[in-house]
Amino acid sequence: MEKPEWPLLVFQDDTTLEICESLEVARREYEGIDVEARVYLFFDFSGVPVQPVFIIPNHHSKFLGLIPSCSSGEFEFERDLTSRPHDIALALSNAEHLTKNQLFETLDDVCHHLERRGCCMEQYYNDRESKKQNRVGGGF
Repeated sequence: MEKPEWPLLVFQDDTTLEICESLEVARREYEGIDVEARVYLFFDFSGVPVQPVFIIPNHHSKFLGLIPSCSSGEFEFERDLTSRPHDIALALSNAEHLTKNQLFETLDDVCHHLERRGCCMEQYYNDRESKKQNRVGGGF
């Protein structure tokens, strides 16, 4: 298992990007059921995708045999070295909001950081330019 470089970049399905400082914060902030359902996309600080690995699985049960419930398990992260190299650029281009953090002020700041780490961010720039032109041109 190859450990990720912290902090993690966490992309939520509501187009928000968060910076997660540590494994302890991740376990506290992200419910195991949502992590398992892939509600979040995780990348390490160098832009490599990371995958959750459950060391204690989520526990699924039914109350009175009818009402489903789930208790969160415990997870760690490992780098996913089989992913495509442009995944981080695509994830960042889909982000619209960056939560307040100590490292970056804007999504462009995140992009510049990833470029310095060797990530190809062409997709990000192309998508941002396309969105900008659609807003200026009325979306036609």
